[in-house]
Amino acid sequence: MSGNSGGGLPEGDLEEVGASELEAALRAAPPEPLDLLVWQQAGPDERPSAGPVDLPGLEPWEEGHWPGAWADAAWQHGRVDDQRVVVVKAPLFPQESGWSTALPVWWAASRGARALLVLSEGRATGRSPVPAGVVHAVDHLDLTASSPLIGLGASSRGPLFPDRTEVLHPDLVPAAERVLASVAGVVACLPAEGSGLEARGPEALALEADVTTRGAATPLAAAAHAGLPTLLLVRVHTDALFAEDAPMLLPALVASLPPRAS
Repeated sequence: MSGNSGGGLPEGDLEEVGASELEAALRAAPPEPLDLLVWQQAGPDERPSAGPVDLPGLEPWEEGHWPGAWADAAWQHGRVDDQRVVVVKAPLFPQESGWSTALPVWWAASRGARALLVLSEGRATGRSPVPAGVVHAVDHLDLTASSPLIGLGASSRGPLFPDRTEVLHPDLVPAAERVLASVAGVVACLPAEGSGLEARGPEALALEADVTTRGAATPLAAAAHAGLPTLLLVRVHTDALFAEDAPMLLPALVASLPPRAS
């Protein structure tokens, strides 16, 4: 699916329509700039309606210009060390692909964001010892059968086939290592819990990774397309999803944000 929202769009093939729809959605989205977007993926046992991690200095953001499921998502915003941070709890998109599933990533890039932080949770595969705690991804395997780039085609926002090997930015890792004692790992990204989408290829491929997580492939693909430096953190073997240590992580991460693109 390309995320078609109705009439008023230019005629053309699927790819032209997808790119036009994305541009129309970005023009209608909130105009305020930001420095860091935090994408929080719902855990496997978590209600999709549950709010995002409660972070000091941030407050609920009720912005009515988001299309589709994003209008009902849980949003927060505020300033951390004078840098504007926006947090979104990703909703479910059952049986859906296309740009609309990752719209906040393109929005953040278009509003001057310098990085994307993806918070997820997962399970160890047993390939290597992974202690309870946080894994920062040094590489990822996309084992989903969907993509936010499907139907997007040629776009001024990025290349048709982005290089995903460069999306995980090493300069963002030291903050997680210092504050969370995170360890490096390869992450296998499976479809989001409750999406109804099947994993692509045999599940044995996931054993080439250190941990598996669900839903993270969507923001990673969009970030690669938009050229947005990203840090993917996966909580392993614990129940809490960054509720206690995220307030300590954000100031350290903000201090290590790359400069704005000229």
